[in-house]
Amino acid sequence: MAPPSLSPHPGQMAERTLRRVTITVAIAPLLLVSAILFYAYDIIYRSTVMDHLASHVARHAHIMDRFLHECTATLSLEASRGAIEKLRESLYLEERLTALNTAFAQVYTDMGLLDPRGNQVSYAGPPQYRRPSYADEPWYAHARTQEHFLSDVALGSRRRPHFLSPSGKSMPLGRRGSCAG
Repeated sequence: MAPPSLSPHPGQMAERTLRRVTITVAIAPLLLVSAILFYAYDIIYRSTVMDHLASHVARHAHIMDRFLHECTATLSLEASRGAIEKLRESLYLEERLTALNTAFAQVYTDMGLLDPRGNQVSYAGPPQYRRPSYADEPWYAHARTQEHFLSDVALGSRRRPHFLSPSGKSMPLGRRGSCAG
């Protein structure tokens, strides 16, 4: 008796080919449609997320602008409400700084009175931030030309983000309330 041949029967080969073609024809469109839907979903989802984030950023930018405007307005009020003699007293500035931080949850770091040349006349706040003169600071040159000025946020010597809001350009003797928050 002869051993059975190891080659497949021609009917078996046709059956295997037919199965492969059937599976390919059935699955290929499914894979193609799935890939297209995934790509479309990804584009739509990214667009939705970006729109949502953009609206949050815009809303927070508006909140920050209002906050900074309020800080500037408060400092302008402080600079204009006291007599120049009182503002020259560091103790008075310390009282005003304490009152502001009580009302505004510790937003203000320090306050100072500068003369027209940029020299500090009085100061309230942490002693390590006290400086005898701000005449050479870039923000001081800008602040002298504007009634209200808000510096960029910087780390500076404080090593933490803060901004300066000098106020009081039209005051006698160049009265300025300088504050970092």
